[in-house]
Amino acid sequence: MIEYFEIEGQWWLPDNPADKVSGILKFEPQNKILLHLNGKFPLKIENIEFIHGNSTDGKPITLHDTFYTHLSNTQDYVINFIFVGMHFKKLNDISFSNINVRYAHLNEWLGIHGFQALQFDANKNPSKIEHVLPKPITIQINSSFRFSFIFRSIIPSITFPPFEETIKQFAFVEFLYMRKKYFKKVFADFIHFQNFLTLAFQSPAYPLEITGSFGKKNNRTFIKIYYQINEAKNIDNIIRVSKMLMPYEYIQNKFPSLIQNWYEKKHSFETIFIPYIRRFYNTGMYDEDQFMDLARGLDAYYRDFLKQVHTQSIHRANNRNLKKKPIYYKEKLTYIFKKHSNQFNAILKIKQYSKFAEKIVKYRNDFAHSNPISIDPYEKMKKLDKLSEKLRLIVSCIILNHHGLDEGEIEQLVSKSILYRHLLNN
Repeated sequence: MIEYFEIEGQWWLPDNPADKVSGILKFEPQNKILLHLNGKFPLKIENIEFIHGNSTDGKPITLHDTFYTHLSNTQDYVINFIFVGMHFKKLNDISFSNINVRYAHLNEWLGIHGFQALQFDANKNPSKIEHVLPKPITIQINSSFRFSFIFRSIIPSITFPPFEETIKQFAFVEFLYMRKKYFKKVFADFIHFQNFLTLAFQSPAYPLEITGSFGKKNNRTFIKIYYQINEAKNIDNIIRVSKMLMPYEYIQNKFPSLIQNWYEKKHSFETIFIPYIRRFYNTGMYDEDQFMDLARGLDAYYRDFLKQVHTQSIHRANNRNLKKKPIYYKEKLTYIFKKHSNQFNAILKIKQYSKFAEKIVKYRNDFAHSNPISIDPYEKMKKLDKLSEKLRLIVSCIILNHHGLDEGEIEQLVSKSILYRHLLNN
């Protein structure tokens, strides 16, 4: 998924298998997937749902969701999805009972390995390295969907002459379905776990390798899946556990219920989570847009989960009907901050929640209404980044709390991580 490759072969439209055109498929991970034909298809079609091909070494390939960018004596098509291993004619034909995904930084996050204590002494022989693959960790998400961490190692790399040997272990996530599931839904499932890892890492969690399969145990068909990943950066950098918000070892006992809630509550929390997650995968976002996304997420959280309870508590406290009286954004934020303060305030040290809420309101109004009086431009640029980081931490705590971690567990995660310590007393 992150390495450039080219596939030469013959290509055709599913309804015209006799009219084959030679060409080359180029996969450029951070640019585009391009099919360059040394000719053109017999019909002038701008957007083609499926293109079939056979590589020069005989592999069947399906290209899905395509559109042309150049049309003359040759044709170039931009491709969104590649399936290597079978020819699919319809979208509903693309279905799997099993998907294995290797995500960037999953090894570091899990921290599970099969290497035994190294026996090495430079002055003595023999030295010994022992490795045993860890057992899978399986969780039943619901009656139709099971989730596992599985571990694989590559064949030891031995130099010749044999002066060096290397064993590498990789962690995968396996999505196992009781019945075949359409690719569109499978895709949503593994992207949803990618978002979970992004929350845990506080950094993008790109898929590095995806394999779908179906069929009986002794006669399975395996399909390699590729798609475009934009702006994938720092994939090879190792993320230390101390720089993660939620390492697996800290939530290991709570993980089964946490991941079950993550899938069960997927749609109910989208209005909060989508604005929150966007910043991690769109590195070109303006600082103002990142701030506004977080502010919108907090507004959506209040509307969807807190408004009714808050309104009723105000009504009881004042013993009057407040249906016609609006609750302004500052009041909403103040209520949110007070509700979740035990989770984040060991780091943020907010003393006056209404004053902190007022600062956010001023920034939001300035960006939303282009009001040059509210905030001095220099101060705005100087402080916006830290204010956004504070909101990001608060929203992270809200998401974790909503999916099953209690206040004490979240406070411990925040305190152990060094990610947000620079915000102390700022």
